[in-house]
Amino acid sequence: TSGWGTATAGATAMRRGGGVRAHSHNYSGPIGRSTKAFLVAATITLLALITTAATSGKIEELRAGFVDSLAATDFASSQRVVLDGSAPRKDCGVTQEAWTKAAGLERRDPCRDTSVREFDASSAVAKVVKYHGGDAPWALVTGGAGFIGSTVVAQLLKLGFRVRVLDDLSTGAKARLNFAKDAQKDGTFQLIEGDVKTYEDVRRAMSDDVTFVFHLAAMSKVRPTLDVTKEDMVGFCVATNVLGTEHVLRAVRARDAALAQKAKDDGSEPLKVRVVYAGSSTYYGNQPTPFDEERTHLRTTTTPYATTKAQGEDLMRLYYTMYDVQAVVARLFMVYGPGEPTEGEHSAVTGRFFDAASRGRALEIEGDGTQFRDFIHVEDAARGLILASLAPEAPGRTVNIGSGVSVTVRELADMISDKQTFVDARENDLKGTLASTCLAKRMLGFAATHDLEPYVREQKRSM
Repeated sequence: TSGWGTATAGATAMRRGGGVRAHSHNYSGPIGRSTKAFLVAATITLLALITTAATSGKIEELRAGFVDSLAATDFASSQRVVLDGSAPRKDCGVTQEAWTKAAGLERRDPCRDTSVREFDASSAVAKVVKYHGGDAPWALVTGGAGFIGSTVVAQLLKLGFRVRVLDDLSTGAKARLNFAKDAQKDGTFQLIEGDVKTYEDVRRAMSDDVTFVFHLAAMSKVRPTLDVTKEDMVGFCVATNVLGTEHVLRAVRARDAALAQKAKDDGSEPLKVRVVYAGSSTYYGNQPTPFDEERTHLRTTTTPYATTKAQGEDLMRLYYTMYDVQAVVARLFMVYGPGEPTEGEHSAVTGRFFDAASRGRALEIEGDGTQFRDFIHVEDAARGLILASLAPEAPGRTVNIGSGVSVTVRELADMISDKQTFVDARENDLKGTLASTCLAKRMLGFAATHDLEPYVREQKRSM
């Protein structure tokens, strides 16, 4: 299955200013009385029943029923979404730690069995094209020559978008975009060599035609930011991940102003740019899993990369709250797949393991290998980002893009090779990551369609 869905969602995917908005779960504002009453009653009932069920094998049944009831609840409100990424959630008295301990969810996605909302991306794009007077919309992808960014570009072109890439090619490569040569010839694809750290480059890429932005350009891995011998590493992360993000948002705001003026002159309905920020699961730090974006956590980032990526999220929220920029944060988990970096500082554990195995070398396992990760295939990650740009309820929200399945590093190594060696644990490494998929399924109609094990088997056959 492609995972794009087969039925049209009941709301338009066009981004307009003003109007009624869905109310977010991760908020700092008030909620309706009926919703609050339901949550209070459900929480009290859950805590009472957990005590009775703890010795009777009913925990799993209670967990499923409680999660299903939350998923079925309509939290819609006429109030504006107010997103606060660091304050505790105010609509539930059960802490993440208490819920984890009571329901045994430490390495289990609470919505693993929850059905996915049907959402037809192709139909949503068709509506956007119609709104553009029959012309395909332009999407800007910063970092579009990278591993994930190039996959986003490929999927956007297949959906009928025109795509412009802004990339300084410091870690990306033109070769990753070879598939777009025909699109470049017919004028539906452009590559601009530029840097998000330079505002004029961003404005030039935004031009006067972009209505979708996917911001992936970043200092994008933890490992290179841990080199304490590089005195300027924190400054470089701030310049790229924070200042670069502000440049993108400032350019989006300027584009929104131009679109608003055009609508005023034409007497038409105003169109606003939708901007999706590729956030990181490192935002959660060493918190209890699964990571639930709707029950916000204390920020415990411990690396320059994680800290500055989280600050990029803060800017997205600021521009949404103050300037009505249609910003969405999509937190990506551990992305793997064809074309992933296999060596150097920007390689992930899957790429390094495959590279070592293909050369007949032992796989280097950091620490004891019990640290676990939520692995998400690059095709799924790209699809999740695109769905976030189309879902009507997404502006102002933060959503996990993960598989909801955790695998330890040792388990991954065992899938690939018996030839293994252990090295010192990485300083400031995360114990584990695991996405709660509840919001992604409910709001985006997103669920991962690729599994890690079949991919590993396929890669081993080709080695």
